[in-house]
This record gives sequence, C-alpha cells and structure tokens, in this order.
Amino acid sequence: MELNMPWVESPFFEELLTKKNLSPEDAELARTYHRDGFLVLSGMFDETLIDQAVKEMNKHYDQLGVVQKDRALNLWQTKPAVKQLASDPKIMDTLQMLYGRRPIPFQTLNFKYGSQQRAHSDSIHFQSMPQRYLAGVWVALEETNEDNGTLQYYPGSQRWPIFDYSVIMNQLETAQHAGDVQFYEDNYETFMEAMIKDIGAEPEVLRAKKGDVIIWAANLVHGGLPIRQKGRTRFSQVTHYFFEDCLYYNPSHSNIVTGEWSVASQINIATGQREWGSYNGQKVPLKKAGDSRYLISRHAPKNWRDLVFLFQKAWHKVTH
Repeated sequence: MELNMPWVESPFFEELLTKKNLSPEDAELARTYHRDGFLVLSGMFDETLIDQAVKEMNKHYDQLGVVQKDRALNLWQTKPAVKQLASDPKIMDTLQMLYGRRPIPFQTLNFKYGSQQRAHSDSIHFQSMPQRYLAGVWVALEETNEDNGTLQYYPGSQRWPIFDYSVIMNQLETAQHAGDVQFYEDNYETFMEAMIKDIGAEPEVLRAKKGDVIIWAANLVHGGLPIRQKGRTRFSQVTHYFFEDCLYYNPSHSNIVTGEWSVASQINIATGQREWGSYNGQKVPLKKAGDSRYLISRHAPKNWRDLVFLFQKAWHKVTH
C-alpha cells in the first residue's frame, strides 16, 4: 500500500521494497535507513575537493576578521567547492533512491568548530507537505570524534511523532518570531531533552574520517557533543534537501493551530532555479495572511497582499 509519505519511511516498507527493483546494495541501504533513520557512507568525495572546501571556509573566516564560532549560512552562493559538495551526483542519486523524488538542495551550513547544539530534529526548522520529504547530509571535512565535538544521534527516532510548537505549547499563537533563538531554546530544546530523558533513549556517537558522510531523515533527533579539546576545529558541511512536488514551509514560524503557514519557495543549489513547490502534482493556492505566513485555500477571498505576492512571483520569473 502506498501512503502520502516517503516510501522509505512507510510502515509498508518491505512490501514497497519488493516493487523497487533495486540492486542488493541499494536495498540494504534502504533497509538500514528505514530502520535507523540514517546512513553513514565512506569514500563519497575526493580529498582534493574537501581540501578546497576547507580552504574556501578559512578564507571566509579570515575576511570576517574574527573567529566565528557559529555556522556560516549558504556559503554555496560564493564558494564553488561548497556548492559542489551540496550538489554531488552520488549524493543526489542516493537521495532519489531513498525518497523516490528528485532532491532539491536548498541550504548549506558550514562549521569550523563543533556546534555543541542540544538535541533536536530538523522537522522543527523545515517541513514539507506531504510531510517528511526532507533530509540532511553532513560531510566530515576532517577527522571527527569526541575531542572536537562530533555528532550524536538517536537511532530510530525518525519514527517518533513530529513535534512542533502547537504540541508542546497550549497558546493559540504558537509561532516563533524570526531570529528569536531564546524562544526556541526555552520551549523546543528543553522539551526535547526532557522527553529523551523520560523515555530513556540512548544516543550513538559518530566517529568519522575525513570525507565520511551521514545522511539523516527529517525527524531524526541529533545534536553536537561538547568540544573536549578546546580550540580544536571540526570542519564540516551540512546540506539540507527538500524533494520535488512538495510544499515547503518553516514550522517554527507557522501557526499550526490557525492554519497560517510560513511557506517559501527555495533556490535549487544544483540548478540555480527557484522551486515554487506544488502538492502531488497540484498547484497550491496561497493567500497572504500577514508577515511571512499564508493560508492554503481555494476559497479564501483575495486582498491587496495577494496582488503584491503575485506581482513579486511574476517579476522573479521575468528577471530570472
């Protein structure tokens, strides 16, 4: 039975697998991903490309004139090696196999040091309609272990419920304001830590060699360990991928209770084209609801905000 979700996350996975005509190697990858919510792959990238990406990152940090401890967002826009890592054909083919749809790389995050971020799921930051058409790909640009703040993750947590603010808060207005990191830390990360402790979930720690890759599902809970040796670098890159024929939105900035969605188009890193999104082959009618939120309804009355939105969309198509 086919459901409105990625086949690799379906409860009917084994039945669907028999219809896929995959190689034995790909079938095993799919089984592992279905069970654990992630894959660890070796030898995916040439060392020369990795070294070039690190060189580009160092140049970026040098230009800032300070040691930036946090992530660098969307360096793919100006750094060719970062873009090449994000749009690598082998990664794209693996994602296509796992999800059955064309992957759309839309965001890169580059790290010089470990994030030391508390446990979270990417589903609080990005989501799709249908749900779960989202994946993260993390590339070790140098050897990574507990000394320089490696990753930890919770195998099987991709099957946990998708938690957003409408679940963990009881207010009518549950959207996080853009840039309000404290709101996210106080409400979401605190909740996630409490839940993990309560159910007794145990993490696995990633010990990666230079060039190793981990692919994870949208709802896999993961985070960064503390940096044991202060000052040690942990050069790495994360690329987030949506998939074609979905609607893309930010759950943190959406009000799920009232149906006001922070919907956005995405720039496809691989092609440079803007992906406006659709829903299983159907065009999606959006009505501006204020700020960056939209109503999804064929019957909602139009107002001046809708005209501005349509003009902006048409202007982008003309100029790009």
